[in-house]
Amino acid sequence: MMRIGMVNHPSQRQLLSAGLISLLIAATLTFSNFPFLFSQLWSNIAWRSLSISVVRSISPSSALFHFEQAIFTDPDNLNPYRGAGMAAAEALDEPSALRYWTQGDVKRDMLNQIGRQYRDRGQLDIAFIYFRGAARLDASPGAEGEFLAGKLCQSLRAEPQVVSLDNQRYCDNFFAAQNDNLLLDGQFDHLLEFGWSGTFFFKDPDRARVEIDPTTGAPAPSLKLSGFTEGRHAGVYQRIAIRPGATVHFSGYFRVESAGDLATPLLYVEWQDQGKVHGASFYKAEANLDWTYLEGTITLPITSEPWMNFYPALLIGRGVVWSDDVSVKILD
Repeated sequence: MMRIGMVNHPSQRQLLSAGLISLLIAATLTFSNFPFLFSQLWSNIAWRSLSISVVRSISPSSALFHFEQAIFTDPDNLNPYRGAGMAAAEALDEPSALRYWTQGDVKRDMLNQIGRQYRDRGQLDIAFIYFRGAARLDASPGAEGEFLAGKLCQSLRAEPQVVSLDNQRYCDNFFAAQNDNLLLDGQFDHLLEFGWSGTFFFKDPDRARVEIDPTTGAPAPSLKLSGFTEGRHAGVYQRIAIRPGATVHFSGYFRVESAGDLATPLLYVEWQDQGKVHGASFYKAEANLDWTYLEGTITLPITSEPWMNFYPALLIGRGVVWSDDVSVKILD
């Protein structure tokens, strides 16, 4: 006896969905023959996901051609401008990318987000284009894109040759503009938003606290670390790529109010050599101190890893330590 199973016929909705998916795939692959259809698709589909897949699946020049066709067909639709900017960035044509992004009213946060993706994938020259593009679209001082580009420059001090000569010059000029200081926001003007890491150490406000003090500094504002219990707390820091064997100069202004057992290293440096983490400090804050300029120099071992962490202050004990105008410079 033959068993006859039930056959599930697709519903009209399923057929319609499948048809739309096929249409989108076909349009994406052959949109050069259907510029009007392609420009209309942009009105209904998130530009980011489609444009990324298009730019990565075909050559940047071909993608740019098709985006320009869509712009010609529907110049009031902003999405193809954004895709054209992405294609130009893939081709390392930074002026064209910025022009298209400006015309497409692209948001700087989106550029920074995509720039981080390229940075994490190791495509640093393209990441620079996105970060600088975001900074140029943001006229406010201390734009996030500028800091992200600076952070990328920090990571390249030991191996600048991994990016183009243009970006090497950009990084040289970036630090020259801040008197060769390799730190980002050494004056603490931006509420620890960019550059500094380590705020996550201060999770218990009853034990220790990190904040920006707008009332005092050299000049104000300044970094303020407050310890309310004994023992080691933490500090904020920046990691900088440094060539092994380099001689490094550290400096900053400090103010201290001790509550009796404060023992806080100032200008604290941390590096790794042959698998072991080492640290050194030039001063220890134990007693009250009004705003004072401190400095020191250290030569890293030739066998050290090509990086170092710099802490203005590593809070230990009870008391308050302020830091301001901190600087890290390579002497050799």
